[in-house]
Amino acid sequence: MTFEPAGMEADLNTESAPSPRCSFNIAYVVKRAHAHHGLRHDDYNRYRLYCSRRIHRLRKVLNLTHGKKKFSKRDITDTDLTSGQGRENVLQ
Repeated sequence: MTFEPAGMEADLNTESAPSPRCSFNIAYVVKRAHAHHGLRHDDYNRYRLYCSRRIHRLRKVLNLTHGKKKFSKRDITDTDLTSGQGRENVLQ
């Protein structure tokens, strides 16, 4: 006699549903970031520092840092961006 959980058959037969798409106004997000981080007052150095901090933060969350070793390029795949924390940081 074998024991199978009640929901096991349903889990094996169903296909994974496509993930819902997320939409937002990218132009608004970019303009808001420009204005908030220095470009409203033509402070390009302040905006450059903001961008470099943001890139560093994203690379750290996605585990794409290379430390003090020689740089080796690694591509960002869709699976990297579909993780919860990676997706939230890309949008912020």
